[in-house]
Amino acid sequence: MTDELAGGRCLLCMLLCLMSTSSYNVAAGDPEPELASAALTEAPEPLSVQSPAAARWLRARRLVDSVIVLVTTPIAVPLAAATMAAVVLSDRAKPLIRLDRVGQHGRSLRLVKIRTMRPVVTGTNGPAITASVDHRVTPVGSVLRRVRLDELPQVASVLTGKLALIGPRPEVEAFVDTNDPAWRKVLSIRPGIAGLTQVIASPWEATQLHGPDPEIRYREIAVPAKVAVDAWYVDHASLRLDLTICWSLVSMMAFGKTWTAAHQLVDAKVPAAAALLEPSRPTTPRAVK
Repeated sequence: MTDELAGGRCLLCMLLCLMSTSSYNVAAGDPEPELASAALTEAPEPLSVQSPAAARWLRARRLVDSVIVLVTTPIAVPLAAATMAAVVLSDRAKPLIRLDRVGQHGRSLRLVKIRTMRPVVTGTNGPAITASVDHRVTPVGSVLRRVRLDELPQVASVLTGKLALIGPRPEVEAFVDTNDPAWRKVLSIRPGIAGLTQVIASPWEATQLHGPDPEIRYREIAVPAKVAVDAWYVDHASLRLDLTICWSLVSMMAFGKTWTAAHQLVDAKVPAAAALLEPSRPTTPRAVK
């Protein structure tokens, strides 16, 4: 009975997580309708670093992810179609954008998202970092980002095995060092639509990625911390951890919480992420039991 209840919670939380992905993304070329960059061609072979328990869960989760996507398809498909129609009618622009990110084993991963920003004028480029406030975001796009509907097309990549529902968020190639052992560890598993770094990084990105040189701050502060958190996730992936990530994301979106169980866990287990936690940290943080 306990296993059945846990499985039910997993299905419910992961379904909710489809709508709980971060509204802040490093979107080099996010407004562009074309592909962002060429695929990586000679990425090093990733290290096998998962613990046996983590590897067993990650293998089992592939089936769980596929079942969740198939079950929710009758809802997701018409919802995505209605959302794209709203974009076309309001913005007179192509409803989908394609973005290159770095996927499993360092391969180029093409993400498809519903457009939330105005197309870039030919010959110009917007900021590489997209945060919570950006003049390029359209009125409809602002609503889509708030309820996370712009991520809906990505569920198709879950069925093809390129994405997981939960896992490290795929990063822009410019911020990835495939020669770094920590990055190779992160790239040894499928990236996710939702991830642990989304929970802890969103408040930092909302407050720090403004003003001059946001890309430098992101590269020097956020990227090393995110890699440390994601590498820790790879070594500790489990049903319980994924449920914690899901519930923390839902708590932030639905209840406005800023210090969740995921924050407490990262605070206790990943010292390198301290800078990202500061904007969320309460005056008297509670320790993880």
